[in-house]
Amino acid sequence: MRKKFIHSQQENRAFEGADEQKLLSINPNRLRPLDRSSRSLFKFWLPVLTCMGIIFYASSLPASDIPSVFPFQDIAFHFLIYLILALFFARALKNSRSDMGFARLVFLTVIFVFLYALSDEFHQSFAPSRLPSGFDIFIDSAGGFAG
Repeated sequence: MRKKFIHSQQENRAFEGADEQKLLSINPNRLRPLDRSSRSLFKFWLPVLTCMGIIFYASSLPASDIPSVFPFQDIAFHFLIYLILALFFARALKNSRSDMGFARLVFLTVIFVFLYALSDEFHQSFAPSRLPSGFDIFIDSAGGFAG
């Protein structure tokens, strides 16, 4: 019984060594370019994530760090960035699900923008000298609907 156990340990070591060699040696002929679905993931969803990241970063800034460029810039920036987010999201969703109808696409885009605006205002409540605002959620959603 003991010999069998030792024998099986030797077989395991030989097997593990082969696996390690396979892992350490990469055959360049086996590397394949990204398939169509992976490319579309980057092409369509990366702009959505980038836009969300920009919004998250801007919401983290203290109010004193945001320079005043023109009157009502807060409203314009909120409307514009959420309009862009809605356009990117609708484009990504449309290209990911080609069978989706226009009404459903608009509905899901507006819901997504509203929920992200809601989460953004919640996040903003933790930033120094920033307060959440229902009016901002309204403006964000209007920008999303316009997109």
